[in-house]
Amino acid sequence: MTPFCGFTIIDVILAAALYFLDVDFKEAFCIMAGVIVAEIVARVTFHFFFNSMDDYSEAWRYSIKWDIFSLIDGELWDDWKASFILGLYHTIALLAGIGTFCLLVKWL
Repeated sequence: MTPFCGFTIIDVILAAALYFLDVDFKEAFCIMAGVIVAEIVARVTFHFFFNSMDDYSEAWRYSIKWDIFSLIDGELWDDWKASFILGLYHTIALLAGIGTFCLLVKWL
């Protein structure tokens, strides 16, 4: 199981929000396509970065933990590595979604 499990729930909520905010159809399509691409990229690349959901949860635990406490516990390298991998994973998915949105806005 990977993060972003609520694939259809996220899209339905986003579509409803865009409808009630009176967003132009082309913009709404670009936003929805960007969200869908970001979700697909996140699902596809999940196992490149993490072995399981437990690794993902541990990376979040290290990300939230202060570095001084990691240093005291002797886990500073693990903390840095997990935080870096988590940030890289989310950045790739976010950039894929934003890139899709920008290209579609420019193309349409």
